[in-house]
Amino acid sequence: MKDENHNVLVRLRRASGQITALTNMIEQGEDCEKVLIQFLAAKAAVEKAFSESLLQNLKKCSSENRGQMLEKIIQLLVKN
Repeated sequence: MKDENHNVLVRLRRASGQITALTNMIEQGEDCEKVLIQFLAAKAAVEKAFSESLLQNLKKCSSENRGQMLEKIIQLLVKN
């Protein structure tokens, strides 16, 4: 479990740092272009963490033959 979550946690920590930097930039009135770039970086980091987590869960569900859980994951994705 620890190894499975390592990449997700690294990506989430990176996103957290980017969001903190973004908050500071906005508070300090940074240039709008820099703020937008930071927003995009934070968004990409969260999306990469999500993709990694999704891939892990899909692999786990398919390897354990957990059709119901796989169906729930698909339903969540279709909602969004």
